[in-house]
Amino acid sequence: MLAVDVQHALMTVTTDSSTITWDADHQNFHGSLHMMGGYSARGGGVTVYFAGRLQTPAVKVGQVDGATVTWNQSTGTKVAVAQLPAADAQVVAVSISYVSLDGAKANLDADLAQYGFDFDAVHTAATATWEAWLGRAEIEARSDDDVRLFYTALYQSSLMPSLAMDVDSKYRGVDGAVHTAEGFAYFTDFSLWDTYRTLHPLWDLLDAPVSRDFAESLMRMSEQLGHYPRWPLGTVETGGMLGDPAAVVLADAALKGVHFDVDHALDLFGDGTKREQGVAYNSKGYVPDTDSWATAKTLEYSYADFALSQLASLGSAASRPDFAQRALSYRNVFDSAQGYFVGRHENGAFNHPDPTVWEREYAEGTARQYLWFVPYDVSGWTALLGGRVEALGKLSAFFESSAKETRTILPPDFYWHGNEPDIHAPWMFAALGDWKSSVKWVHWARQQHYGLGPKGLPGNDDSGTMSAWYVFAAMGIYPVAGSNQYWLASPSLNRVSLTRTKADGSTSTLVIKAPLTDGKDTVWVKSLTIKGGLKAAKAVTVTAPMLTHDQLEGAELNFTVGPETGPID
Repeated sequence: MLAVDVQHALMTVTTDSSTITWDADHQNFHGSLHMMGGYSARGGGVTVYFAGRLQTPAVKVGQVDGATVTWNQSTGTKVAVAQLPAADAQVVAVSISYVSLDGAKANLDADLAQYGFDFDAVHTAATATWEAWLGRAEIEARSDDDVRLFYTALYQSSLMPSLAMDVDSKYRGVDGAVHTAEGFAYFTDFSLWDTYRTLHPLWDLLDAPVSRDFAESLMRMSEQLGHYPRWPLGTVETGGMLGDPAAVVLADAALKGVHFDVDHALDLFGDGTKREQGVAYNSKGYVPDTDSWATAKTLEYSYADFALSQLASLGSAASRPDFAQRALSYRNVFDSAQGYFVGRHENGAFNHPDPTVWEREYAEGTARQYLWFVPYDVSGWTALLGGRVEALGKLSAFFESSAKETRTILPPDFYWHGNEPDIHAPWMFAALGDWKSSVKWVHWARQQHYGLGPKGLPGNDDSGTMSAWYVFAAMGIYPVAGSNQYWLASPSLNRVSLTRTKADGSTSTLVIKAPLTDGKDTVWVKSLTIKGGLKAAKAVTVTAPMLTHDQLEGAELNFTVGPETGPID
């Protein structure tokens, strides 16, 4: 007996309408369903069309409603059933489409033309695809656990965004209309507020052509919406979270050699007045606290404006807003008396939030956790905090207190690796020139928040964001999203070789070596040399814990690591 339940959904999802029909041949079935999820409902929900085919015709088919089975009923709305031939196991092939039932049927025909009903062939092809993708990273690990952790993280970094076009390149856009992707592959499911920080920079490093598909998809969405998307899911824009993360994604890609029309991307953004509270932000230099997440929005818009300034530097000389000046708007919500970024009233007066409490002016964090959210202007941020020594002192105290906290299911008081606003904070020691502390606290975060059991991730992976963080940490490098910079710590692998696909389809290899000298977990960096890359034909010594993207092109990084003052606790 085969049952096809078109009402089944995850706990937070409702299938509010559905239909399923058996064809007269008792072998093919088709239908559609409309889902309303916690996020997709914000855009009106998502319709999915499907077409399926049994390997051999069923003996009889029917429909189920409640506890009643009605045989020889072709169409129903809940559960379709089929009595299968008793002699052999059945393979059932199913394809879906966001576009139409005809699209789902065409996708099914294309799949069956390639594989038929040979389950083993599909399994072999899928295995080969994943082996080729994961195999572009070849590692020499320090333990079997490190092998599993690294490849699991790379795998989980590769599950979203989702390819969302039919075999004929048609897709349903976020405007509800059907379009054709010409010269690119259309993707959706961009959890951008999360993924701009680590996931997209990882794709920019590994596969420029796929990153181009992402960029083109985001620009088509922008054309359809009239503004940059924030959280496109399936066929709808949910508007989830905040800021302009697509701006950072586009800038990061362009700066790292991904080819798309930069001027068009800038034109799609416009002057920023289409942002939530964009007019107020442009005129005042901050989002007033009458708006939820006001402080977080100001900081996110400042970050996006920095990224847009970098993107504009690659475009034509057309008149653009002064993005570089706007990128300094974060300074307008820093209250030196309190020492935090806080909300401001319409009249300019500062709020006085409890820095230990998640208040309405912050998105998934506290004033304490948002203090570090200026990775793109470290010198300006340092000046606000009173200079480098003061900034290092505050950052060290933050992590020393974090190390003393007991982990629970509740948000921590200090470093919150399970959420985005401060996940870059362990690496900010490198930005301040303190390589040793960067090594110490990146190592601590890696050990504290990742593992192989049920607690192997620090909460929700956020569409691969946390896994991509681990991939970078294992290599000892971390991207400053929206720029060409990387901060350095110390690799947790003896060696990693990455095969990178460049914009023209050619490949290059990035090799990172950090063999332990004593077999112990003492990974202080004693020296680093780099050879190759666009700026280092001969091996040169790296004295500061940061590199540029150009330096990684075809490069070999040689870390000398070992004990210095003892193991990292």
